[in-house]
Amino acid sequence: TTTATTTSIKRSIHGKTTTEEHEENGTQGVSPEMSHAKYIKDVASAVSSLAISNKNKTIIQRDYSSFQKKITEQHGKDLLEHGFTTVDNIFDSELADALRAEIVWLAENNIMRPNETEFTNVLSKLTSGGERKAQRFTKPHIYELDLHATHARQLAPEFNALYNNVTGPQSPLVAALHAIVPELNLLSGEANMTIKLQYNEGNGGCFPLHYDNPGRPNKRRITALVYLNPSWKSGDGGELEVTPFCGKMARIEPLHSRMAIFHSDRMLHRVLPSIKPRYCFTIWIDGANVNSDNDVFLKAKHLALLQRPTNEMVEFFRNSPLQRLLARAVYQDEYAKSLLECQGQGAPCMVDSHNANVCLSFFFVCSTLEVASMACLINHIGISSPT
Repeated sequence: TTTATTTSIKRSIHGKTTTEEHEENGTQGVSPEMSHAKYIKDVASAVSSLAISNKNKTIIQRDYSSFQKKITEQHGKDLLEHGFTTVDNIFDSELADALRAEIVWLAENNIMRPNETEFTNVLSKLTSGGERKAQRFTKPHIYELDLHATHARQLAPEFNALYNNVTGPQSPLVAALHAIVPELNLLSGEANMTIKLQYNEGNGGCFPLHYDNPGRPNKRRITALVYLNPSWKSGDGGELEVTPFCGKMARIEPLHSRMAIFHSDRMLHRVLPSIKPRYCFTIWIDGANVNSDNDVFLKAKHLALLQRPTNEMVEFFRNSPLQRLLARAVYQDEYAKSLLECQGQGAPCMVDSHNANVCLSFFFVCSTLEVASMACLINHIGISSPT
């Protein structure tokens, strides 16, 4: 079994699963400082360890119907009205504990990889091909594993069962969400869903402000994040901050078996610095007609907003992915602060590029909506124009 598993691990490491797909999603592949050979050796060792530990393993009762039982119409109303919602005790304690134990085990056996962010500095020089070269930065203290990788599922039987069930054509999670918010037009099936495990070792590990779907060619419509932290208490950090556009920020505690659901393409969010270890996994669900022209291009019809009260203009952007064109300007200081907190050595150039992007956003949006309308929006929001 170990030999067969190691062979498939080699295929998945060198194939699309752990390199190209990870890069497409802006996440980690095999860490540059760790050779493929060492990684394969670690995985093979983990397989042997898993075989021994599984001999006396208790069989877990897997009840995925909890998605349809626990996600109610009220959650759908909250999602549409506020852009996010939370569902407590999405799994029973036995299953939640087993899922947490697998992430702990994967982290201890060096199977999870450091999170890496691909970043293009708009201030960098153009290459001979007229493009700017992207840089990769490791996010300190954050380790992840994408379950599209075959070897990951072989090492985590509970997550393997969850993956096969949730990403199947009859996904109970997609069915539950479709029943309460059919207008999201969510897609089911493995090609339209991603599940990623995450271990935050503490020591300040966090994520800066971002959208899970920043634009084309991303198709993510919904983010569903499940926390696995039975001992979490106030002061441990790692809370999720969600910020509806020009609305009131909300802070979500990462409690055990709590699911946070929000719009991938219109909910700005970040993870606060975690003092203690923090475990979770995220399910992303694609939607039909995501990032259409109406979602990514400001058009003449949006000029009609100028004839409405400013609060109606803000409400429009709050419910539209077009807000992504304005967010860096609206939350300029918050973006910069979160980058400095999260990225360590890579932060200065990221902040410089962020500030440059803010200027570009102002010029682009002002030229589209006219300076007067942009000034009106700025005054309502309470931000200052970049100099």
